[in-house]
Amino acid sequence: DDEEEEEEEEEEEEEEEEEEEEEEEEEEEEEEEEEEEEEEEEEEESGWLFLTRLYNFLLT
Repeated sequence: DDEEEEEEEEEEEEEEEEEEEEEEEEEEEEEEEEEEEEEEEEEEESGWLFLTRLYNFLLT
């Protein structure tokens, strides 16, 4: 009985650890996606800024 209980506890612990690892991986992926989106936005903004400056320069 004790051995069975120990085995069950170990299995539960392993499952919990796996779930935690999966959650951490998901969080990391979300963070990476957010960072990529931010970088894209920054690139867009800098592109628009460049175009605006160029346009203004050409007008003068």
